[in-house]
Amino acid sequence: YQGTSTPLAGSCYYLDSTGGWTAARANAAGTATGMLAVSAGTDSDVDGMVLRGFVQIGHTLTGSVGDSVYLDTTTAGRFTTTKPTTPGNFVRRLGYLAKGTNVIYFNPSPEWEAL
Repeated sequence: YQGTSTPLAGSCYYLDSTGGWTAARANAAGTATGMLAVSAGTDSDVDGMVLRGFVQIGHTLTGSVGDSVYLDTTTAGRFTTTKPTTPGNFVRRLGYLAKGTNVIYFNPSPEWEAL
């Protein structure tokens, strides 16, 4: 319950230098390598941000239960089951597809790789 951000529920955000939450993306070091969370609602200091656990994300993923989840390379805040491969992107496992196509176990790895 921090910051005065107005995130999109079920999207991925990083804790920025102002103490607020900004949408994370795989093609920006500052957003892909820092502290990440999933928005629990549309007001970060009222609804909160999930740092780890099972969360329902705001869009549908392709893949199967158990597939790794990463930051999307094109849309800030979105998840994907496709591992980034393009130079300039950052690979960081954020968790696993847990149930159906929109519930993940969010547990961001502290390790990441720059491509």
